[in-house]
Amino acid sequence: MTSLPSSLASSPVFALNSDILWRIFLLNTYMTTKFDEDIPALDTLRYTSQVCTAWRELTLQSPSLWGRVINIVLLWHCDEWRDEVIRRTRSSPLYLKVPRTDPAVTYVAVSLANENWSRVYSLDILSFHPKEEKAWTDLLRRPSCLRHLIVRTATAADDFLDSFSISDFPSLETLDLWDSHKVPLDNGDHRQPGTNQHALAIVLPHLQQINIRSFGYIGALLAYLGRISPKEGCTLCFDGVSVVQPDVSPRAVSDILEKFLQCSQKTLAATMEAPVNIQLVRNQIEFSINSFRSIYRIFSFKWSLSILLQESRPSSEFLSLTIS
Repeated sequence: MTSLPSSLASSPVFALNSDILWRIFLLNTYMTTKFDEDIPALDTLRYTSQVCTAWRELTLQSPSLWGRVINIVLLWHCDEWRDEVIRRTRSSPLYLKVPRTDPAVTYVAVSLANENWSRVYSLDILSFHPKEEKAWTDLLRRPSCLRHLIVRTATAADDFLDSFSISDFPSLETLDLWDSHKVPLDNGDHRQPGTNQHALAIVLPHLQQINIRSFGYIGALLAYLGRISPKEGCTLCFDGVSVVQPDVSPRAVSDILEKFLQCSQKTLAATMEAPVNIQLVRNQIEFSINSFRSIYRIFSFKWSLSILLQESRPSSEFLSLTIS
């Protein structure tokens, strides 16, 4: 590798010590930010390793950095580069991201995850085809040290959660699940939650954040949330649209809000200045707490009824909601 021109070598950034540089490089490895879509963390780390000899030595001696940037879409088509990136991770935890639904990509991703399942800490997947989803749920039936599960799926969220036992991931810290499932209106499937294999308590002592967005069987999801025993301080961001009836009762909403507000007291106490927004209107409930320190909501619960069902729902049914 060639040395830097003198004009660049004198830049203050090259006077930073290795610890500070490493922290900067670490910030660039986060694949959960929106910037990763345009500037993938894997590419950033690769270019960083090519700046100069010192930076290359630091990145190649930091396997944990490489373990955080396993974006399969950038690796699936090139066996040589994929093998090199995995070699650079050594035995470090792996953060896998699969932002494309494609059989070839999924095959490579599942194979890689299978081979390294004991050190997969984060799984961030987009899966809209039944065969691909089955490959992922088969993998998720294997216990592991998984800490972050982020899924975008076409399957109803409660069905996806019922396809494996989340209790097999006792180290789980984040559960982030969005579905785009469209339940046919008046399909006669008014399922009664609580009759599946997850009827017992789900103990997740490290779970800190739950994010769920669903269009379907909201009552079943609320029942599932009611079984979870998370870490003290765990916060909830829930956005559900009911498209079947009867589905959600005021009591179920109140119970979940009460449970997670109590659970998240310590986290919310750190943002006492945060504004609270509560809206109870016909066919919709919205409750949120924002933080002045962040653009993100730290706690939110939103439920609404499908527009096509609103005419058949009594207008006063949810106006009697009370939060304990």
